[in-house]
Amino acid sequence: MRTLLLSIPVLWFYSCITSDAGSSQDANTTVEVDTNTVPVEPVGLFSGTLPCADCPGISTEIWLRADSTYVQHATYQDRDTMPFGSIGSWSLNGNTVLLKGTPGARYELTDKGLRSRTHQEDPASARPPAELLKGVGTLLNRSMRITGGYIYADETHTLQPCGMEQQFPLGMQHAGLEMAMWYTEDNLGGTPMLVEIQAHLGMGPSMEGDEEDEYLFVENVLRRLNGSCPTATSPL
Repeated sequence: MRTLLLSIPVLWFYSCITSDAGSSQDANTTVEVDTNTVPVEPVGLFSGTLPCADCPGISTEIWLRADSTYVQHATYQDRDTMPFGSIGSWSLNGNTVLLKGTPGARYELTDKGLRSRTHQEDPASARPPAELLKGVGTLLNRSMRITGGYIYADETHTLQPCGMEQQFPLGMQHAGLEMAMWYTEDNLGGTPMLVEIQAHLGMGPSMEGDEEDEYLFVENVLRRLNGSCPTATSPL
């Protein structure tokens, strides 16, 4: 009986030591955070190659801007020398970037850039997900083909790119005056005239005040089109 009574305090003392050691170990444990999974900041320039059904790939650059607008250049490899441009608005839903005006254009923010959600969710595709890597720079002063509604009123030339609600003033120092002639001859009176032009975004003097405004500078008029821009839609 004496032996049993002595063993009880010994066991209680050993239990306390074990508990204290465990508490001390927990207090000193450092939780490591995997920073590689943190998505990049969405504003910036992203570039890479997206899949193409009948060409080696589509060289793609997307410039997500802080004012919730985007500029995209897409060049079909082995086919085009001038990128197709589009300008629209973008929004962020969780880690998914949605491009309004570009059907099905959804991208997932990753630690490296933008991963195409459209291609990733195609069960028939055996290719790995296409990703646009984040870099530096902008798409200012870069030529592109762009389609939109041209309006000539009060000696002012504007273009509303298809897929966008905003109108851009046009810089037409060296090209584009034929659009004004077509517009006047047809007496369109404020109705947009659908055209495809070669142009670039750049900064120029504001029509009001001393600040600068963003312009689309016309380099060449490619063609006049029938109809109007399709209605801009947001990807689901």
